Amino acid sequence: MQKRQNGQRLTFCLRTQKKYASLTQELYLSESTFLEKRLERMTEKKMKRVISDEIDNIPVRRESARKYIGASGIGSECDAEIAFGLRGFPNNSISPSLDRIFQEGHRKEPQIIKTIRDAGFHVNDKNNFGRQHRFSIFNDHIVGNADGLIEINGKPYILEIKTMNDNSFKSFVRLGLEYSHKKYYAQVQMLMNLSGMDNAILVAQNKNNQEFHDEIIERDEHFIIHMMMRIDRILRNDVTKRSVDESDYICRSCFKADVCWQGVLPETECATCMHSEANDQVKWYCNKHDKEAIDVCEDYAVYHPKSRVLG
Repeated sequence: MQKRQNGQRLTFCLRTQKKYASLTQELYLSESTFLEKRLERMTEKKMKRVISDEIDNIPVRRESARKYIGASGIGSECDAEIAFGLRGFPNNSISPSLDRIFQEGHRKEPQIIKTIRDAGFHVNDKNNFGRQHRFSIFNDHIVGNADGLIEINGKPYILEIKTMNDNSFKSFVRLGLEYSHKKYYAQVQMLMNLSGMDNAILVAQNKNNQEFHDEIIERDEHFIIHMMMRIDRILRNDVTKRSVDESDYICRSCFKADVCWQGVLPETECATCMHSEANDQVKWYCNKHDKEAIDVCEDYAVYHPKSRVLG
């Protein structure tokens, strides 16, 4: 009798275990299916961007290309980029997000100027015509626009304002402008050269935490002489590309890469012709016909810098 009861108990336990195992498996499969379905719904929600996609569809306003060597671009590592800018070749198309970064930087400038004024400094950010302070030489072929003029301890300074991401800002603080941001250093040196001033100050704001840092930069005659010798070569059309091909890292961030490597054409005008040369008296001079370059002729050919050859 005892053996019979034990056998019944064993059978009951085995049946219970099987039933529990079956139930556990069903629950596991049910939970797994639930998680998969939930993941699918989350993925669909991420893919179905409503407002963000429409924001990115806003057309990027394409500004007319500048036709001069600008102080902000003189620090480029490539003479060809500067030469294309001198002649007004178009910039690459930019993404909506990059355009928003530029626009945000422009919006920040007046806010930062107000903050500097609130700190007790006198800032003159407009000339007598209500525009940015503009300095130029060589028949406006070389131009610099300053964010403002500021007085510090009774001395006038060029004021340049920048916003930087956290890594860029920390590099500026740690190394100083000449070594952390060579393009900005060249820019303020050019502004001092064009304006005839001996001092500049660059004020930077960290975009991540709104911290400020500034540095006074003194006029560097040796640097300016070297810079003006380079500009002279460019004005005389003695220009060679920095890179052998477009795979160079410099080209990947260059705003003139499309005209340099992809064959994008500029407007047909004397300034974009290979026979023309920037001139201090008549703006552009035609070396082929030995006269002022005003009207495009049948000899027009698109300007292009010399290619770099290794070896």
